[in-house]
Amino acid sequence: NKLKDALAAYEKASVVDPNSAYAWDTLGWAYLAGGDYQRASVVFKNATEADPNYLPAHGHLGLAYYKMRNYEDAIISYKRAFELGDTTLEYYYETGLSYAFLDRCAEARPWCLEAIEIDETAWPAWDCLDLCPEE
Repeated sequence: NKLKDALAAYEKASVVDPNSAYAWDTLGWAYLAGGDYQRASVVFKNATEADPNYLPAHGHLGLAYYKMRNYEDAIISYKRAFELGDTTLEYYYETGLSYAFLDRCAEARPWCLEAIEIDETAWPAWDCLDLCPEE
């Protein structure tokens, strides 16, 4: 199984260089691809601790939290990724949807509108606005 082989290789890399945010981040992606979001979140967290300024790990951590429906932590991680300069479209609307799922529509709408401004075909952002119509 290719995923199992990838996990083994990335686990070795993280052991060889436990301070490598890249190694942890890559291992996290392998867990994420396998649907093990809990393990992915732990590994992505290791990446952010190995290098707090390693931008990809913060967005990936947000994605793992989002997949687990841990919306509070997803928001925190996505916001850190944005602070570091990330511009990933999906993170904008997933931040908005996270707020929407937490019934915090006033905070959700700006994120969803920003995603639509980036790409008006981003249907999850439109779904976000449907969840949080203007009052």
